[in-house]
Amino acid sequence: MQNAMQQLYQAGRVPYSSEKSSCREPVTETLGALVDGRRGVLGVSTHRALDLISLSVHLMSLNKVPVKWLQVYIGKFVHVLQFRRPLFGLIRHLWKRLQYFSSGRGLAPWEVEELFVLVCTLPLCYTDLRAGLSKTATASDASEWGGGLCSSIGLTALGRDRARLPRSLGGARQLGPFIAIEWFAGIGGLGRALHRLGLVPLHTVVCEQDKHCLHVLHQSCPGATVWKDIKEVTRQHVAEVLNRYPEAEGVIQAGGSPCQGLSQLSSGRQHFEDPRSNLFYSLASLQKIVKKECELRGLWHFGVVENVICDEKDQQVFREVTEWHQYRMCSGTMSHVRRPRFFWTSEPPEAWVCPNWRWVSHDSPVSLPTFTRSIPRVRPPPSPAGIAHTPEEAQQRWRSDSFRYPPYTYKSEFCFHNGVELRVAGPSEREILMGFLPSHTAVKVGSRLANYDQRCFAVGNSFHTGVMALIIKFGLQTLWPSVCLPGVVALSESHLQQVRKAPKEVYHRSAKELPQEPEDDWFARLEEREAGPWTELGMSADEALVRRFLHNLTYRGSDVHVDSGTL
Repeated sequence: MQNAMQQLYQAGRVPYSSEKSSCREPVTETLGALVDGRRGVLGVSTHRALDLISLSVHLMSLNKVPVKWLQVYIGKFVHVLQFRRPLFGLIRHLWKRLQYFSSGRGLAPWEVEELFVLVCTLPLCYTDLRAGLSKTATASDASEWGGGLCSSIGLTALGRDRARLPRSLGGARQLGPFIAIEWFAGIGGLGRALHRLGLVPLHTVVCEQDKHCLHVLHQSCPGATVWKDIKEVTRQHVAEVLNRYPEAEGVIQAGGSPCQGLSQLSSGRQHFEDPRSNLFYSLASLQKIVKKECELRGLWHFGVVENVICDEKDQQVFREVTEWHQYRMCSGTMSHVRRPRFFWTSEPPEAWVCPNWRWVSHDSPVSLPTFTRSIPRVRPPPSPAGIAHTPEEAQQRWRSDSFRYPPYTYKSEFCFHNGVELRVAGPSEREILMGFLPSHTAVKVGSRLANYDQRCFAVGNSFHTGVMALIIKFGLQTLWPSVCLPGVVALSESHLQQVRKAPKEVYHRSAKELPQEPEDDWFARLEEREAGPWTELGMSADEALVRRFLHNLTYRGSDVHVDSGTL
């Protein structure tokens, strides 16, 4: 009969050998380690410790010590020192001795002293399996010329995000391992939406070819499979990814094809004749391929297609091609920015406005108009949207800003002021209102920091991550009503807490380096907001992150094994 630990191993797909495992033994020795369940310690057995002591005395008495013998001895001791890794710092001279492959010589006085000290530390070679979790994470490194040690004083927004584990509250079903596929990925709206729900994909696939967006995705989703041209993706590509992760139980895929030919803001729209918007057919075809491949493997599937508010004839095309239900949703009820969108299938201003600026409509129930791409122009576009109801003073700001956005977005109620001038929302403010963390798109493309227009262009192409998170939540709960995922209020509050913990970005139109608030100001804000209890795990966020690190522990090669899971 399997014990509870073996059942957990199977549930978590952790490989183990039944021949080498022990079951219901309070004290056992396995793989050279003594596991004492009564005392709650893991370490060196008395038998092994006595062997090392006698071997040490023997080596000290020899006139010649072959290097091969010393290698075997140090190898045995290294296995013991893994139970108290800081003791590795005691080995210094013996490492150098191993570099010389000679027939051997007697141990030097300083080498004898080192062996003696190692033997004396054997009683320390134990790990307390019942030790509590520390809130402090440390990182150290050393070389022949020096070393360094850092310790944490708090969590960044990214740290708090990584500390969150998938929810499984009460009798709720926990979502099994799944693969996420993001078509026209942009800056990773689907990935961010999943993280806001507390869902971590087993693997992520992104389809994107914009150079700036690829840098953002590399930073926010390392290790992802990248398909650059959607027209070149085939059934074989999809099958290869699904075959690579046989432990996956399902797939979530989402994407929004280019909307330039469909948007009602465009007076000269060509509908699906526009080659960019025509890419929707490639998207629909591939999503059907993914769904079919999931059915062949017995995987659950949830898919979403997103696009702009378009004409009724265009909506009919979406419905007929996808064969999915159509919904209209807007982020205006959960954020200070409107984002009306079709889908087939509230932050206080002081938290998101850049330092030293104030939103003109700070105290009024106004939402910013939907964010569009930043496209500087020499002359205005034909028939610009909203020009008829845009005041002259707003049109002047529009002209001064090189006609980057539709003219109505420059109305004073949508602007920010610093006592001297008015401006529209900057990259960091747009990121936060769209559900990303500040500076999400502030990556280096080559040797240069992405500029204002690159960042605003990328955000304007993304979908609102809060709305996407709710779409995924409701979709998954139709498959499994017992899945427990956060609702609108929880999503908004958790995002607000993350934003408040993150360093604020200072508004700057042409910065060569990321313009952030001084570290002293950031640390002062962190100290003012003491982290509350981490209710999902019954522990603080700091402890949750340490626990996440401990889950990745390995005694082979490094203290903590952290990578993307790919070669």
